Amino acid sequence: MSYFYDAFDDFVILNKSITDDGVGGYITEWNDGARVKMSLDLGGSSEVRQAAAQDLKTVYTATLPKDSPVRYDSYLRSVKDGKIFRITSDPQDNKTPEIATFPCMIATAERTELPK
Repeated sequence: MSYFYDAFDDFVILNKSITDDGVGGYITEWNDGARVKMSLDLGGSSEVRQAAAQDLKTVYTATLPKDSPVRYDSYLRSVKDGKIFRITSDPQDNKTPEIATFPCMIATAERTELPK
């Protein structure tokens, strides 16, 4: 693995589990899954940064190692600060060619809360 990946942050994939509650309803739980490396970039424009400061919906660019198990609609929690992110595009659709010296995938992500 490249030294470039050392600059990536650690995230945990969150797995959704739905079980019966015993009285006709359901309980949704989120459990920790695989630990992955990922880099999130908000972009450099002042408009984007201002929207993020106002807690408006912002789109991040997620860069992942090419062998990452992260897929469209994956939920991830940052190990560093506990923030939750959802992958909003399929990383498999935007991969570097096999010959690339820095094999990675690119996806979009948004900061969110876990659905109930």
